[in-house]
Amino acid sequence: MPLLAFAVESPQEKLASIEQENLAERIGEQLRCPVCQNANIEESNAPLAKTLRTVIRKQVLEGKNETEILEWMQRRYGDFIFLTPPLSRYSLLLWSTPFLSCLIGACLLLLRRKNLSRSQETK
Repeated sequence: MPLLAFAVESPQEKLASIEQENLAERIGEQLRCPVCQNANIEESNAPLAKTLRTVIRKQVLEGKNETEILEWMQRRYGDFIFLTPPLSRYSLLLWSTPFLSCLIGACLLLLRRKNLSRSQETK
């Protein structure tokens, strides 16, 4: 599998510590670029993605861990910032609505069919 070329534009954007840079990249790969929407911020060349990469690297240098940085991003941008949003009752409702609609529709069709067959039997 070929390696993706990350959008980190300049060596100044990279952190000196390999461990810290790996942490920053791992966090950036989990976050959606608000401009591109289908790319993570590590792959995006959008100015906002560059700003978010800089914010992440600054927080890593301040000693914050992955959880703290992701929570900060979530408070600032909401669940939309995650490429894989967390499961909540609202997302469950959103994902289950099509299945529930089909189930309700099938039940209504069966009831209608049953009522039609009863009305034909009484004639």
